[in-house]
Amino acid sequence: MILQSVAGGILGKAAFAGGAGSAVLGLVLHLTIMCAMAAIYWLACRRWPRMIEKPLQAGVAYGL
Repeated sequence: MILQSVAGGILGKAAFAGGAGSAVLGLVLHLTIMCAMAAIYWLACRRWPRMIEKPLQAGVAYGL
């Protein structure tokens, strides 16, 4: 149901009736968003080295 709720961002309430297909879509969406967030953080670290020096503060600020 968690992955179907992620797919619900695209499919709406129909995601919960979509079975395994909508769960796979939710997984793909989740992984895509996760990789994009990690890539943006990595690019920001290259521009601002202080993020590497203070990873805890940078991670909390990025998460917010």
